Amino acid sequence: PAKTVGVIGGVGSLATVYFLQKMVEMTDADQDQSHIDTITLNHATIPDRTAFLLGKSSRDPGPVLARDALKLEALGVDFIVMPCNTAHYFTQKILDAIEVPFLSIIEATVKAARLRDPELKAVGLLATPGTISSRVYHAAFERYGIEVKTPNAADQDTVMRIIYDQVKAGLPPDVP
Repeated sequence: PAKTVGVIGGVGSLATVYFLQKMVEMTDADQDQSHIDTITLNHATIPDRTAFLLGKSSRDPGPVLARDALKLEALGVDFIVMPCNTAHYFTQKILDAIEVPFLSIIEATVKAARLRDPELKAVGLLATPGTISSRVYHAAFERYGIEVKTPNAADQDTVMRIIYDQVKAGLPPDVP
């Protein structure tokens, strides 16, 4: 029988829509019934992950993400995904709340990078300051002896403008 995917969405909403679009496009389906069943909880008002991680907000998104995962589990999903890098800092809170598997975007990225280049020594990380400061990618890659490099302050400002002012605003990225 087919599996049902639970999606913790809304973190951000465009990332959720993009994930769902890619899942549909990459599914080998010749009819509607051949697509993957999903239940998506697009909870856009989850407290800001980056603001919390940088100490700019006391509103902890971890318990909210855990409750959302529990809701998805109660609806009968077979496993859960979350198309938000920064929110993966709260993975343990989610895992503590549910019994179904949680597929990590961080672990999938490390696996894909290592498959692409088994001799990989370093990767570049373009992400929010929350993702960078959480060190979730650093920890995952460093388990394999792979260094994670991040932009200097000026370049990070450019990355943030692209993420927040363009991508999250629904605009195409305009890289200088």
